[in-house]
Amino acid sequence: MKDKGDAFIESVNKWVEAINALDCFIIVEGGRDFKSLVGLGITNEIAIINKGMHLYEFIEQNENKMKDKNVIILTDWDKKGKKLYDLLKKMLKGYGINDNAFYRKSFVQIFYKYTSCIEDAYSIYKKILENNM
Repeated sequence: MKDKGDAFIESVNKWVEAINALDCFIIVEGGRDFKSLVGLGITNEIAIINKGMHLYEFIEQNENKMKDKNVIILTDWDKKGKKLYDLLKKMLKGYGINDNAFYRKSFVQIFYKYTSCIEDAYSIYKKILENNM
């Protein structure tokens, strides 16, 4: 019988596998979020929004990369992150770009009881993986 750690590791691995099978463009808040997703094994393009440019500039700069792709907005799920998610979602819609909320929701469901920050995901995963060996 699987324990909670095994189920968590399996859920993360399945999520990463599903993301990597998509043609997607992932948006994160900062560099530590980027590193965390790469640590988990994400191989798709990941773009950082907090690089000193306005959100409109970010969208215009990446509009062609996002067209016809699964756009996944992975901001934190604290109050600030949710606000940013809602704003980005609305702005992208104005450019005719829809986000794929399913993968954000599933990521949040997996990590919700451990953290509210994307940047912590890899270290949590690694710690639980090590404890289950």
